[in-house]
Amino acid sequence: MEKKSRKQYVTLNILAGSVSQVISMILQLVGRTIFIHTLGIEYLGINAMFYNILMVLSLADLGFGTAIVYSMYKPLAENDRDTVVALLTYYKKVYHRLAFIVAVVGLAMIPLLPYVVNLNSDIPYLSIYYLLYVVNIVISYLMSYKYTIITADQKSYLITAYSLIGSIIQTSVQIIALLVFKNFMLYLIVFILRTFLVNWFQSNKAKKLYPYIQGSRELDKSSKKSIFDNVKSMFLYKFGGVLLNNTDNFIISMMVGTVYVGFYSNYMTIIAAIFSFIDIIFGSFTSSVGSLNASDDKDRKYKIFNVLNFIVFWIMAFCSVCFLVLFNDFITLWVGKEFVFGMLTVIIIVLNFFMSGSITTVAIYRDTTGMFKETKYVFLITALINLILSLVLGKIYGLFGILLATAIARLLTNMWYEPFILYKNYFNISPFIYFKRQAFYWIIALGCCTGTYFISSAISSISVLNLIIKLVICIIVPNVIILALFFRSKEFKYIYKHVIKKVKDKIMIMQKA
Repeated sequence: MEKKSRKQYVTLNILAGSVSQVISMILQLVGRTIFIHTLGIEYLGINAMFYNILMVLSLADLGFGTAIVYSMYKPLAENDRDTVVALLTYYKKVYHRLAFIVAVVGLAMIPLLPYVVNLNSDIPYLSIYYLLYVVNIVISYLMSYKYTIITADQKSYLITAYSLIGSIIQTSVQIIALLVFKNFMLYLIVFILRTFLVNWFQSNKAKKLYPYIQGSRELDKSSKKSIFDNVKSMFLYKFGGVLLNNTDNFIISMMVGTVYVGFYSNYMTIIAAIFSFIDIIFGSFTSSVGSLNASDDKDRKYKIFNVLNFIVFWIMAFCSVCFLVLFNDFITLWVGKEFVFGMLTVIIIVLNFFMSGSITTVAIYRDTTGMFKETKYVFLITALINLILSLVLGKIYGLFGILLATAIARLLTNMWYEPFILYKNYFNISPFIYFKRQAFYWIIALGCCTGTYFISSAISSISVLNLIIKLVICIIVPNVIILALFFRSKEFKYIYKHVIKKVKDKIMIMQKA
């Protein structure tokens, strides 16, 4: 197979991912609408709760997948097939053992379900629904190891294609199952079948692209030790991350009610869809950055970091403006006014979105430079602070207090610590350069949100037409402000030269042809 450049792989990954995410987002919204109208908000809350338990069970991974992908960058760049095969053989053994552990832990958690689910009426077959979620994650552990090589080799667009086809078929069949049978169990069985089939096709694609991986080879002790050193650090980081990102729903369920988890999940479904889109864009850069970090000089690494960080800021600021202005109108038109939160709660949801997304570039460099040991405790501390503050503020302010606790916990820990370590230990320059730039970005983002919200608030009534008008305002105002402030910056000039100008040139060539 002809070897493409980093830029070609990034372009393919972004294009495939973008198309996939747009289609998946539409399918998700249609599917969720039908889900709410056929099964009701209580089942929606249960679905969100069990998904969170699924994320907690994913802790068994211990960060092993990330460590393996990191370990593959160098042997793939050097065409060291023996090492790649040895890594995949080791990965398979570990993941098969993890599948067994997840199954045992998942079964052991069944007695805890009555303490977590807080509903006004009993839901039949609750334990069976939960077990189906456990089966789904066990299948992914048994089958996902092989196609990791596709991601590490910068070809994630292939994974995206299979996932998209799987999502289209899954959602279509689930919609039919809901409309015809109104059966949650059948809905989950379709979910499991999709996981199995997509994993099977992706694994087969890996075998066709890299036929040599069908062999087996023992990994040397020094490589195992290196991986486990990273895994030990990644486990603590991932454990904290899972606690931070998934305890809110548990606390909301226990303190406010499982139904409110369903309300909150409507907002988070939209945010998750946008985050998936963002992950596709920057996930496409991750393997290329990993390759860059293994070969090029530090000046170029730092330059690319600043460009990516600027792109992250622009995307996060624009998305935050759209969420702030459009969220409640969209939810009202989508599922009804009774599903809408107050504006203070919406603001804190948007703030958490902006904060978690604004550190994306730092996370990419952390994962591709092996900076696991230095950051292993930070998310654990963040999660503990969040848990304590959520219990305190949740008791006082309810849902708003629980979400506010997450923002405070992030601000006190990983929002400053991770970039501090990256700048100090990897770039070897003052971290305050980063903090100064981020402070400016935050001020601009706040100005964009405030200005756009003020302008759009002149439109008071809720309708599809007014939603479109507000969307146009959201597109114009923040982007004009950011473009006016940064069109002379080094980062924008780099983007113009390497992306915008090339696209314009290609369009002109096509028009002439």
